[in-house]
Amino acid sequence: MRLERLVLRCGLWVAAIWLTVCVVAGVVAADWALHPMRRAPTLADVERAQAVAERNDAALEDVQVTADDGVTLRGWSMRPAHGNGDAVILLHGQSDNWVGMLGYADMLLRHGYAVVLPNARGHGASGGNGDLEWRILC
Repeated sequence: MRLERLVLRCGLWVAAIWLTVCVVAGVVAADWALHPMRRAPTLADVERAQAVAERNDAALEDVQVTADDGVTLRGWSMRPAHGNGDAVILLHGQSDNWVGMLGYADMLLRHGYAVVLPNARGHGASGGNGDLEWRILC
């Protein structure tokens, strides 16, 4: 009888510890997924973008917009010398910046499209912390 209680207590402790570890790991994993580290563009990234623009005879230009809350959002614009008159905005993923879209920009520039590569809030060279802010509009 005493041995059965000891085994039951040990089992409950193991289950409680396992549950705690799982909850903590889930919270940490969710935080990393929703708030990735900022990936700032490097000199090699800038040189790669310049090479894409040169290869496609396109003008590379820094662009920026100031949001209503004062945060400056930055990106790049690539405009081919002999474009088709259309433009594409390439939006990067959650843990990336405009550098991840350079392959698509290269393809689109070859077909005459102008390309805008913005950095989302809190990504790359843009300001802010990347958290979504919900506002009630009256």
